Amino acid sequence: MRIRIQACGVRWFDPMRGREGKAVMQFLLWQAHILIWLQTVMGPAWQRMAILFSQLGNYSTYPFLTGFILLIGGTEYALQTGILAVLAMVNADLLKLLFLTKRPFETPYPIHFSYLESAAGASFPSGHAEVAMAVYALWAYALWQRGHKRGVLLLLFPLGIGLSRLYLGVHWPLDVFSGWIFGWVLYEWTIRRPGSFPESQRFFILRPIWWIFLLLLSTRIALGLDTQMMVRFLTVFAGTAYFFPVAPPFVLKRQLFWRALVIGVPIFFVQILVQKMSLVNGGEYIRLALALWLGCAGFVFRALKI
Repeated sequence: MRIRIQACGVRWFDPMRGREGKAVMQFLLWQAHILIWLQTVMGPAWQRMAILFSQLGNYSTYPFLTGFILLIGGTEYALQTGILAVLAMVNADLLKLLFLTKRPFETPYPIHFSYLESAAGASFPSGHAEVAMAVYALWAYALWQRGHKRGVLLLLFPLGIGLSRLYLGVHWPLDVFSGWIFGWVLYEWTIRRPGSFPESQRFFILRPIWWIFLLLLSTRIALGLDTQMMVRFLTVFAGTAYFFPVAPPFVLKRQLFWRALVIGVPIFFVQILVQKMSLVNGGEYIRLALALWLGCAGFVFRALKI
């Protein structure tokens, strides 16, 4: 008889392997008890906060977080942020396709669930937890290198995002814990161990051959729609930045204010234009416009001397 194994899923039992099926069902029941306990202890009062943290970890927010990093850290750190986010998203999507696990609300256990619009695809691993751990670890490490020891507190964000996924009943504890581990490993392999790239060097992703690779990746592999959007965003951002000077980190608070205006005001008008035209997938047009504008940021900042 064909054995069907689904991590954290329901269809575990196989007559040929009764002991293994029983052990896995017990492990699944143990995870369900953890979710029920967490929801009971926290109570309904934390639902808004949990949804807020979960929204912070949505894939669609990372283009805007990348723009924020460009303002304060320059083009190099913004590109590293985008690359880490894309790698983590692709890794999470491929693992979901491999394991095809069921989410807690798809099982018969009495688990409360909400914010289901953020729970597309399989359950293992948690993409929210993985991407957040990789990205926020990068920022915490960058601040630590510059003597800001409190930068380690940024790691509270991926912890909060992961816990919010448990509280909302859209992931199993194993999903979130594995997402944290995968995100940390990606950060270690791509940023910390090789060392951060000097600001005077071009990041390897700026080479045109990688633009073609990223576009093919987003269209040929069955990735999630949000992952494809992030791949296109990074491709446009890196491709545009290849032809313009990099934006250096800000020095003065006044400089940061004017930079925020230069980046934010045009995107604000693009958003209004998209809403007026009632374009389908208007959010993606806004993010692509942001990517194009971020790629030009180094040239614009230098021209305006900010």
